[in-house]
Amino acid sequence: MTIMPRSTVVHRHVERPAVAPHGAQQPRINIGSHVLAFGLGVLQCLQINAVGTFYVGELLAALVLGFILSKRQTSRVLFEQKRTLIFFGLWIFGQVVTDLYRDIPPEDFVRGWAKIVFTMMDFGVTWCIIRADHRNIFWLAVGLAIGMAGRFILFPDPLTASDPWKFVFGHAALLLAAAIGSTRWMRTFMGWIGGWLPLIVVGLISLLLNARSLFGIALLSGGYVVLAGLIARRPALAAKITPVAFALILLSGVVASQVMIAGYSFLAESGSLGVEAHDKYLSQSTGDLPLILGGRVETLVGIEAIKDSPILGHGSWVNDPHYLNIYFQKLAFYAVPYVGDPSQTYETIPSHSLIIGSWVDGGILGGLFWMWILIMSLKALYGTLKIPQLPQSIVALVIVINIWDIPFSPLPADGRMLKGFQIAVIMYVVQAISQYRLNAPRAPTAPAAMPARALLMKPVFPNRIVL
Repeated sequence: MTIMPRSTVVHRHVERPAVAPHGAQQPRINIGSHVLAFGLGVLQCLQINAVGTFYVGELLAALVLGFILSKRQTSRVLFEQKRTLIFFGLWIFGQVVTDLYRDIPPEDFVRGWAKIVFTMMDFGVTWCIIRADHRNIFWLAVGLAIGMAGRFILFPDPLTASDPWKFVFGHAALLLAAAIGSTRWMRTFMGWIGGWLPLIVVGLISLLLNARSLFGIALLSGGYVVLAGLIARRPALAAKITPVAFALILLSGVVASQVMIAGYSFLAESGSLGVEAHDKYLSQSTGDLPLILGGRVETLVGIEAIKDSPILGHGSWVNDPHYLNIYFQKLAFYAVPYVGDPSQTYETIPSHSLIIGSWVDGGILGGLFWMWILIMSLKALYGTLKIPQLPQSIVALVIVINIWDIPFSPLPADGRMLKGFQIAVIMYVVQAISQYRLNAPRAPTAPAAMPARALLMKPVFPNRIVL
């Protein structure tokens, strides 16, 4: 790994990337980093079971991280994200203190600590790879999608086998669709619709296969690309995207999600989506909870656990029968039917949420980390709309997935690399947006429209890493 000389001189104390003007010479193709990015994702299909579950891709990432940290200049690139690393450190600190205070058995706290450490490591390595060459976002996404599908084929488990599209192939297809929609040749071949059409196609397939959360994520991601594209074609609109206008856009997204839920409810109840979708809809909407919580009663149990211990968590991998009983009680109270034996499903306190699960396990510092990621996701969403350019669909997908996952999805072992990659993409976008504002012309009139391939496809950083 070498460091190329600085391409620009920035006379500021704050180190930020410089955005290359349109027509500037672009970085040469870096085959080595592309192969590394693709390989990290693909090797996630190979897993090792020892105390917890480890993946060959993560073991390779550990070696790469060690190499990065051994070089003073390359380690500086990693520590560009010192604030995110500090929040990771606070999460780990909260978990360690909680586990020691609760006297958690070593076989449990090792798994809990490893989950956080590996997620932080995956973030650090993918961040450095993306900083080496922004095109590695594409190769990481494609590799992770293939690794996800390959892991299911090589190491199937009863949960994923119960609904392969919802748990495996749908997520892989979304990643591939977003990666394809982000390529220049796709936009050249299909024009503006090339960015969002692949997402919508996967979303419709997900609806037909009864994966409504994937359908919603795909539709919202595609809608985000469409909205940003409209703003890119009318640059004066960018100045009108104030925080109030952004809040209204978010509110419109909430309204749109309710319309989607109503549409799904009608189709599922009428049997238009098949018998399986009809039965699943009835099982999750028969009770007194909204449809979005009908399949996530665990979230309510996690909130109860946080109320019982809001500062310190309950510990890593705690299987407390008290909260399993609360889960049964809430199912009965809200008249939500359950098929199967929950004791065979939940090894820890039920939560079904990144922020709630981390708060339950490691206390308030675990929740604080995911609050930070949520704020950065919203900042990336807001900032990208303010910039007169067409965002890549992979950026749209990552932002929407994170905003959804933080309150509504857990962090399984096989999702650590994917989540680290998603956080790295969000931080890359936030940094690119900051540099765009730093270099944007300050004219009283609206700036001319930038080419669709301008910012996120073509940033040039000082001290660009070459792997």
